Amino acid sequence: MIPHREDISRYSDYIVSVDEIEQATGIDFFAKLPSAEQEELQSRIDRLYYNID
Repeated sequence: MIPHREDISRYSDYIVSVDEIEQATGIDFFAKLPSAEQEELQSRIDRLYYNID
């Protein structure tokens, strides 16, 4: 979640989990998945897959 500012230097500093996005938006992104799978996906942050700096 990136703030709306022009002084952002490293976008990777703003990578968050799906849980954090759900809390901010009130949207449940993986509602149809089994609870255990939903919790695992929503809580992790995989910085390895981002090449945004």
